Amino acid sequence: MKKYLYMMLSATLVIGSLTACGDDKAEPSALEEDIFLNPYGATAADQQLQQAFFQQTGIYVLFNDTLYKKQTSVNPDGTPYYDTKTIDLQWALNGTQNSVDMRNFAFDYLTTDADKREAVDFVKNSVLPSLGPAMRPYSFLLVNAIRYNAYSYGRLVPSTADVYSGWRCLAIDVNGIAELNDTQKNAKRISILKSLVSNKITALDESRFEEFYSFCSNLYSTYAMNAAAEPFLAQYPTMYDVGLLSAYAWGSPYGFPMYNIKAKEYDLEDYTNAIFDMTEEEFNAIYGQYPIVMKKYYILRNIIEELGVII
Repeated sequence: MKKYLYMMLSATLVIGSLTACGDDKAEPSALEEDIFLNPYGATAADQQLQQAFFQQTGIYVLFNDTLYKKQTSVNPDGTPYYDTKTIDLQWALNGTQNSVDMRNFAFDYLTTDADKREAVDFVKNSVLPSLGPAMRPYSFLLVNAIRYNAYSYGRLVPSTADVYSGWRCLAIDVNGIAELNDTQKNAKRISILKSLVSNKITALDESRFEEFYSFCSNLYSTYAMNAAAEPFLAQYPTMYDVGLLSAYAWGSPYGFPMYNIKAKEYDLEDYTNAIFDMTEEEFNAIYGQYPIVMKKYYILRNIIEELGVII
């Protein structure tokens, strides 16, 4: 079964606030049925998993985006009319999406009790321990696929997302989690955390990164070659000497002196990837001799930890 939600958003693969607005959580009142804890269509096995997860974590877990469905009347053509409530992932806050338009948003749902148990265990034991209180969502939606159509060069292209975060729910693609070994599960965990952090930091005010960018602020998006590049390369033989982890060109890759430096957004992406792709010890072993690199690493690492991610 697939549930299609038609929308037009400006969003990245991961969108929005990762929590239910801190203290302003969407709590059910005492007079309302808790449809997140007792969602429409949940089986007895689903309910057992959902209730246990909520009791242990204080967070709801869902296997379907339909929360409530009840026939309230009849359409003019005689077909039943239903009052339906969904998790509405499009209720996103503070998200940025690099001008990507999303339509025909859909989920492929988990179908077996075994897959649901494995998915819940993965989130509880692998994902949640790395999320501090400020990063924990109101609910998880665990699915086999997150699908949408995105504009690319003027046309819609079928796409998928590993993670999609809205106001009340964090959807995660956990397809095949039962078949993954511990190493693969850790890689999956890192991919999820990296996606969450990448989206979260794009929503922060750029002033938060002034110190990080300050080391290379006059270098971003610049290039030179031949005689114009020689003095600079003599002073900075490697890109690491100025605090960069990558560049389009540095040194003499084409047989003549040249440097070509990326825009600052790529610098932030490079360091974000490095923080999640290797341990602190591994990063120190590779870049420890480059003072600026190490300063930028710890500046960004501190920002990520302040967001509530336990690295």
